[in-house]
Amino acid sequence: FIVVSFAALNYENLNPSFYVVSSLIVAFIFLFGFGMGRIYASPVKELLKKADKVSKGDLKSDLKVKTKDEIEELSKVFSKVTEGFEKSASEMEMQKKASDIKFKTKDIVSEKVIDALEAKVKNRTADLERAMVQIDQLRAEEKEVLDLGKKRKK
Repeated sequence: FIVVSFAALNYENLNPSFYVVSSLIVAFIFLFGFGMGRIYASPVKELLKKADKVSKGDLKSDLKVKTKDEIEELSKVFSKVTEGFEKSASEMEMQKKASDIKFKTKDIVSEKVIDALEAKVKNRTADLERAMVQIDQLRAEEKEVLDLGKKRKK
């Protein structure tokens, strides 16, 4: 901008070397801007890739950005957040396994209790059937005794 301002003030006395120097300055400014953009954009792209992986469930990919600025701090914080997510996910998995074991244990205990109750019912039913047979036998014997008593009275 400064070079263009001086050129505008003294545009009649410009020689070809001014155009060469101006072109070199413009090229330098463009290349410097492009290089700085790539230096600052590549760590941000890495952060975006990591964020995409995390959103898809990959919590184990590691992110190490060495820029010695705010982007490096941001990547460290992002790594801590993903570590927290990974820890929470592993804790949830362990709790799920523990609850599955508890449910399986309760199912086994319930099955054993049911089996024991069924066995008791079968035993009691057999006892009841035996008692019914004995009652029927006693009734038959009582009937015989009564019949004998009636025959003696006659």
